[in-house]
Amino acid sequence: MHGINAFVALKRGALPAALALMGSAPKDVAVQIAGCRVISACVANPRVAARARRSPSFAGGGALRAASCALRRFGGSDGNDPSAARAAARAIWTAVHLGGRQAQAEMFLSNGALPVSPLLLAMHAHGDDASVTEACCGCLLASILDGPQSGKDSLEQLGAKTRMLGAMRFAHENGRATRFGVAFAGLETWLEVHLL
Repeated sequence: MHGINAFVALKRGALPAALALMGSAPKDVAVQIAGCRVISACVANPRVAARARRSPSFAGGGALRAASCALRRFGGSDGNDPSAARAAARAIWTAVHLGGRQAQAEMFLSNGALPVSPLLLAMHAHGDDASVTEACCGCLLASILDGPQSGKDSLEQLGAKTRMLGAMRFAHENGRATRFGVAFAGLETWLEVHLL
């Protein structure tokens, strides 16, 4: 879904419908991937993102929780297809971006066991897939962008900072550097790296 199609779909209830379907079929990988793609489409353009940001699915954390469940179930095993990890990580990144401070805080509930730990597992299981690595790193960085120091401290305690640095260095050394542009430039000092 892109542009006007994403806006119309969101306006007609695609997001709550996708979340409901994800909740009713948690073991169906195709449903989880499709639902995660609907969540990710909510940043298709500024108009869609503005409408999605006001929706209860983002403000209430439903999109973040649904994508986190999909990642926990399908994203962290070596034998799993990386497309599930990629779709779920991108959806979590979208949910953090559109959910604002509440979503950032929810990333660290239960010491990061909800979304952070599955993101780290997905990075480990699919470390050779640059798209999975980039989505996981982007999500983790978005969770602390302009947030309190406690988020950065949590990522350090969970080993996420070290894993992100390792993943970004691996990607860079293999000619697949992460493409964040200046989105996370304010975190370069914390990361102690200029690969962003």
